[in-house]
This record gives sequence, structure tokens and C-alpha cells, in this order.
Amino acid sequence: MEPEEFWFTMENRRWAYPYDVRGQRRPFAEMPRHVWQLADDVCRSLAAFAREAGAYGRTSTPLEDFRWADFFRSMLPLPSGDEQFRRF
Repeated sequence: MEPEEFWFTMENRRWAYPYDVRGQRRPFAEMPRHVWQLADDVCRSLAAFAREAGAYGRTSTPLEDFRWADFFRSMLPLPSGDEQFRRF
């Protein structure tokens, strides 16, 4: 299978989510090749915290926490650095 076909299939089955921590779509060629290369997404952490606190339940939908992270990202003005976070 060619890489283009692979990524097309992965995305159509909702097994890949080609967006960065800002919610911007990224080319598949720019996706991290290893888990340790993933960026820390504070909105995804917030989504996990909200789920654990009972805000929403686990679903069988693949990568649902990424979609919740996008929701939080669109609704909350996140701090851009440590100093702004302290004032937040």
C-alpha cells in the first residue's frame, strides 16, 4: 500500500487525526514518527481531566478526546506562557 492510500484510509476510518496542538491541519508527512516526538496538548489534557471528572463519558468513537480538545481550544482563551498562566 502506498503512503497516500494508507493515510487516506487511516483518516477515513477515523484512526488518524492530522492536527497539531493548535488545531491546525498538518500534512501526514509532518506527523511524528515516534510517540516520544508528540507535542504536549494542554487541551487534550483538559479533555481527559473533564472526562475523569464526569463531564462526558468514554465512547467507542476513535480519537474522541482529540475532538473534545478541539472544542475546548475553540471556547477557551488559553494562556500563551507561564506568566500569563499564573494570571489566568
